[in-house]
Amino acid sequence: MRAHKRNATLWEMVANRQNDLTQEKQVMSEHQYAAYLLRLWCDVDSPQWRVALTNPHTHDEWLFADVDSLICYLQERFATGSKPDADATGNSSHE
Repeated sequence: MRAHKRNATLWEMVANRQNDLTQEKQVMSEHQYAAYLLRLWCDVDSPQWRVALTNPHTHDEWLFADVDSLICYLQERFATGSKPDADATGNSSHE
């Protein structure tokens, strides 16, 4: 009987999590939302940090020669009044 109750509880948890994810997707579609994977690295022969920004949903990637270029890009991209999908080109380099 205990194992059955545990399984029922596990299924309830899974169902609740699925409901939470559905609600999260609904909120994201109703509001402006953006998510990115940020990678930073230094080349061996240069002390300059390089940057790659990747959209995990579309896999578009933006490359930047330095952190300042990334910051400028983000400021332009998310300026007041702009929409998250305003720049959908991807695979571009901002060096």
